[in-house]
Amino acid sequence: MMRKLLAVLTITLSACAANPFTEFYRGTSDARKLPSYVSVPGDVKIYSTDNFERDVQELTRKSYSVVGRSSFSAASNNATDSQLREQARKIGAQIVLVRPGYTRTSYGALPLSSPRANATPGSKDLLMPSAMPSSDLAAAFLVKLFPRVGLSPGALDDATRRRLKRNGGILVLEVVEGSPAFNADVRPGDVLLALELERIQFVDQYLRLLNQYQGTTVTFTFDRNGTLMEKQIPIRPYPSAAR
Repeated sequence: MMRKLLAVLTITLSACAANPFTEFYRGTSDARKLPSYVSVPGDVKIYSTDNFERDVQELTRKSYSVVGRSSFSAASNNATDSQLREQARKIGAQIVLVRPGYTRTSYGALPLSSPRANATPGSKDLLMPSAMPSSDLAAAFLVKLFPRVGLSPGALDDATRRRLKRNGGILVLEVVEGSPAFNADVRPGDVLLALELERIQFVDQYLRLLNQYQGTTVTFTFDRNGTLMEKQIPIRPYPSAAR
């Protein structure tokens, strides 16, 4: 009887200790294994947000990318600050954005510049979408990634395809501050048409070409509101110092 009671007690305690941020986590299991992962000194930084899209966009400019997210009902799951930090450390996240429904801890305002509301971040580096489910408790986990070029690529919308009269191409969604693309005056809204005269069709192709030409300076061909531009942009290899 005592053994059965101890077994029940162990199961109950384990259930109480379950980490909902881990249980409901979807994303990269260990961001430290990414070739572009950059170590950042200090503990995990947690900020409240009332607009994931806006704040992820701002962090994208600073070379941070979403690698995972957790979303669940706060009423049904007893979550704590230590559990949130535990999950962040487990996957190597350096910043966590938390919807204000998470009220057990007060966090400061995100110390970023004023956002532009109309851009939507997203890229192969931005591994998870910034849009969050409607659950009352949601968290986005971000890591700093080394920007080889520094433009955040996305698919063309239908209006841009009609204007360009082509299906292929990559929309520049955001540009990392201080990156090669930033220094070359690439802007959000530009459309990448070709790299070294090879027509760009999809994001995966673009990433393959970055690997092919890394360590060299190549010609990027952009469309900016109907004007073609060629820019010489270096593709930086992953430095060992970034690991």
